[in-house]
Amino acid sequence: MSEALENQKEKERLRCVAGITTYTLGSYTKDDSFVRVGYALSSVGLGTSFEYANVRIPKLDNGEIDTDNFNVNLGSKLLGMNQKYYIDDGFLNN
Repeated sequence: MSEALENQKEKERLRCVAGITTYTLGSYTKDDSFVRVGYALSSVGLGTSFEYANVRIPKLDNGEIDTDNFNVNLGSKLLGMNQKYYIDDGFLNN
């Protein structure tokens, strides 16, 4: 395959790569069980869309927020959203 053709294919592939560029947490208190999280999903050549999800807020025995597990929950949701909406070779994994 010629170098020019390889470069063209790479440019086309990069046009379709997508992922989460920004996420925001809604307001919450220690009394809440879930928080609404918004994700900005961007892709070159396709634009930006928004997706929302509720993320569970785990609690300690004393009723305070379990921040370690809360961060795990947020990270897991972020990873799952990126995998759900990742575009590769022009096909949306959704």
